[in-house]
Amino acid sequence: MDTHAVLLIGLLVVNIPLYYLLVKLLFGNLDAMSDAVRLLMTPDVVSWFRGEGMERCWAEMKLVIWIFACTLLVLGEYLLIGRYVFP
Repeated sequence: MDTHAVLLIGLLVVNIPLYYLLVKLLFGNLDAMSDAVRLLMTPDVVSWFRGEGMERCWAEMKLVIWIFACTLLVLGEYLLIGRYVFP
Protein backbone atom coordinates (compact mmCIF):
# COMPACT_ATOMS: atom_id res chain seq x y z
CA MET A 1 0.00 0.00 0.00
CA ASP A 2 1.21 3.49 -0.79
CA THR A 3 2.42 5.63 2.12
CA HIS A 4 0.05 8.43 1.16
CA ALA A 5 -2.95 6.11 1.32
CA VAL A 6 -1.85 4.86 4.73
CA LEU A 7 -1.37 8.45 5.86
CA LEU A 8 -4.87 9.44 4.75
CA ILE A 9 -6.47 6.43 6.44
CA GLY A 10 -4.47 7.15 9.58
CA LEU A 11 -5.57 10.78 9.61
CA LEU A 12 -9.21 9.76 9.13
CA VAL A 13 -8.99 7.48 12.17
CA VAL A 14 -6.91 9.78 14.38
CA ASN A 15 -9.25 12.72 13.81
CA ILE A 16 -12.38 10.96 15.12
CA PRO A 17 -12.26 12.93 18.42
CA LEU A 18 -12.06 16.16 16.41
CA TYR A 19 -15.08 15.14 14.33
CA TYR A 20 -16.96 14.62 17.60
CA LEU A 21 -15.79 18.05 18.85
CA LEU A 22 -17.12 19.64 15.67
CA VAL A 23 -20.45 17.84 16.22
CA LYS A 24 -20.60 19.26 19.74
CA LEU A 25 -19.82 22.77 18.46
CA LEU A 26 -22.31 22.75 15.59
CA PHE A 27 -25.16 20.61 16.90
CA GLY A 28 -24.75 20.48 20.66
CA ASN A 29 -25.05 16.69 20.93
CA LEU A 30 -25.31 13.55 18.82
CA ASP A 31 -29.11 13.48 19.10
CA ALA A 32 -29.37 16.84 17.35
CA MET A 33 -27.08 15.56 14.60
CA SER A 34 -29.19 12.42 14.16
CA ASP A 35 -32.28 14.66 13.92
CA ALA A 36 -30.50 16.71 11.27
CA VAL A 37 -29.71 13.56 9.29
CA ARG A 38 -33.35 12.44 9.66
CA LEU A 39 -34.54 15.79 8.34
CA LEU A 40 -32.08 15.57 5.46
CA MET A 41 -33.43 12.15 4.47
CA THR A 42 -37.03 13.40 4.55
CA PRO A 43 -38.25 14.74 1.19
CA ASP A 44 -38.56 18.53 0.97
CA VAL A 45 -42.30 18.53 0.37
CA VAL A 46 -42.96 16.34 3.40
CA SER A 47 -40.78 18.58 5.60
CA TRP A 48 -42.64 21.71 4.50
CA PHE A 49 -46.05 20.12 5.07
CA ARG A 50 -44.98 19.06 8.58
CA GLY A 51 -43.82 22.61 9.30
CA GLU A 52 -40.16 21.58 9.48
CA GLY A 53 -39.05 23.44 6.37
CA MET A 54 -36.84 26.07 7.98
CA GLU A 55 -35.55 23.59 10.55
CA ARG A 56 -34.55 21.37 7.64
CA CYS A 57 -32.68 24.24 5.97
CA TRP A 58 -30.68 24.94 9.14
CA ALA A 59 -29.98 21.25 9.67
CA GLU A 60 -28.79 20.84 6.09
CA MET A 61 -26.54 23.88 6.41
CA LYS A 62 -24.99 22.54 9.63
CA LEU A 63 -24.37 19.13 8.06
CA VAL A 64 -22.70 20.69 5.03
CA ILE A 65 -20.51 22.86 7.27
CA TRP A 66 -19.59 19.80 9.38
CA ILE A 67 -18.65 17.70 6.33
CA PHE A 68 -16.71 20.61 4.82
CA ALA A 69 -14.84 21.27 8.10
CA CYS A 70 -13.95 17.58 8.57
CA THR A 71 -12.72 17.37 4.98
CA LEU A 72 -10.64 20.53 5.31
CA LEU A 73 -9.19 19.26 8.57
CA VAL A 74 -7.96 16.01 7.06
CA LEU A 75 -6.75 17.57 3.82
CA GLY A 76 -4.93 20.36 5.66
CA GLU A 77 -3.15 17.89 7.89
CA TYR A 78 -2.36 15.69 4.90
CA LEU A 79 -0.84 18.58 2.98
CA LEU A 80 1.21 19.77 5.97
CA ILE A 81 2.52 16.29 6.74
CA GLY A 82 3.15 15.63 3.06
CA ARG A 83 5.10 18.84 2.70
CA TYR A 84 7.22 18.72 5.86
CA VAL A 85 7.48 15.05 6.82
CA PHE A 86 7.41 13.23 3.48
CA PRO A 87 8.85 15.72 0.95
